[in-house]
Amino acid sequence: MKKKLIPAEIWNRSSKINAALGVLLLLAILPMPDFYYLAMRALVFVLSGLMANNSYASGMGRKNPWTWIFITVALVFNPFKVMELSAIAWDILYGITGALFIFLSYRDRF
Repeated sequence: MKKKLIPAEIWNRSSKINAALGVLLLLAILPMPDFYYLAMRALVFVLSGLMANNSYASGMGRKNPWTWIFITVALVFNPFKVMELSAIAWDILYGITGALFIFLSYRDRF
């Protein structure tokens, strides 16, 4: 029997964090102050890095596709070296990434 790395109560907290992060990303499509985008990028960067580490430690390592998805999200939302994209491109990224985190919040509940 394979031992779970993370207890079930943390996954419940994780699903709530993913849902909140998804909502924050979807709200970023609306016009917001610059501080909102900076704080949101930092939050997405840190949490995506932690989720990449979690998925890497889950046993599959580099073969786990979620590891690479979270690394990519962390690099795109890096607050230290911001990618220069048009407003429409950022809105599309916010929508896709927000939907991803909301999907993960429902996936983690089962």
